[in-house]
Amino acid sequence: MTIAERRKYWEKQVKRWQASGMSMRAWSKEQGLSEKNFSRWKRKLKAEASGLEEEQQTPPGWHEVKRKSPVRPAATGIKLEINECIQIELEQGFDPKLLRDVVEALTKC
Repeated sequence: MTIAERRKYWEKQVKRWQASGMSMRAWSKEQGLSEKNFSRWKRKLKAEASGLEEEQQTPPGWHEVKRKSPVRPAATGIKLEINECIQIELEQGFDPKLLRDVVEALTKC
């Protein structure tokens, strides 16, 4: 079957389904058609009729979100925990003298 013949076949099936008043699931089952395939062709034909590509259609209320690059956690140095209540995160290249001063100040309590 050519693409044009398939398109014509599915256009006919969609029209028959619409005229039936049945749910797509019930009608597809009654006709012995794959609901998934029927749904795909229904969307494709609708997109072609409205002049849009199938990939450009987004369900109502949804918006497409694209990431520029995968999000990866930044490489961090170490994380210190003092007395189970103080947490210090140190990036690579931290100032050791500053860390020593901070730790001394926190542990004097």
